Amino acid sequence: MARTELEKWEQGLDDMLGEIDDLLEEQYGEHFILHPARPKRNTTSSKSQDGLIEISYNFSLGLGSELGEGYVIQPRFATLEFVDKSEQEKVRSFVLNEINKRLPIFFPDNDLSVGMDGNLLKIYGDLKF
Repeated sequence: MARTELEKWEQGLDDMLGEIDDLLEEQYGEHFILHPARPKRNTTSSKSQDGLIEISYNFSLGLGSELGEGYVIQPRFATLEFVDKSEQEKVRSFVLNEINKRLPIFFPDNDLSVGMDGNLLKIYGDLKF
């Protein structure tokens, strides 16, 4: 069965976030104990489903948002240990910067931006696929 244009677009998003996940796993993978219910890194078919770092995304219609519709990006640590807010903010800033670098590479035909929408990261702009 042929993949839809949306599925291809989201595969690009998965690939981009997977690269960022790898960088974060290298940086933080040994700093916190993995949640006991979480598979070890590279043991599933999805980087967002294993290892210490999970970078998930969801499409948002952007109702009530200044940025409008887009993909909300949520990085998080899969651990039961306390991760202080400054460390979480450091990761959020890192993800924002890395997405900003990679958007033109993964989506060269789209005029996309990444920014903070309240306290959430969001990819917004020309979402055509």
